[in-house]
Amino acid sequence: MSWVRSTKKALYLMDNDSYLDKVEYQVDNTGDLKSDLPLSWFNQNEPPKTLVIELNGSAEPAPINESSNSSSPSKISAQRYAFLDLIAYAEGTDQNINGQRDGYNIMFSFKTFSNFADHPRQIITANGYSSSAAGRYQFIDHT
Repeated sequence: MSWVRSTKKALYLMDNDSYLDKVEYQVDNTGDLKSDLPLSWFNQNEPPKTLVIELNGSAEPAPINESSNSSSPSKISAQRYAFLDLIAYAEGTDQNINGQRDGYNIMFSFKTFSNFADHPRQIITANGYSSSAAGRYQFIDHT
């Protein structure tokens, strides 16, 4: 899932810890930073849902490298994304429920949750089965 990051130098369309696209700020005649937000970032199937504004001058992010074979989560390959999408499809969490979070907010029996600080740790019984599975990949509470 993509998100937008704003630093002192630019706006970034992010994927994990690396950027997919960036737009550098321009300084106008009053000294203010200006930038046109690319509408194309929001006209995709899964537009960014989060904006992070950094005020403390942290390091600028690195571009994403799709061709990398690194196991670093910030440089995940297209094949690994496809594999994760396959897991989500098998778990039934590849679609949005109530238009939110691309399956990350789904618990067993398709109930939803909204606090992502920790696993919901709720055992739900449905159709003769009980589980605490939650999230896009349906992890159970002690995973």
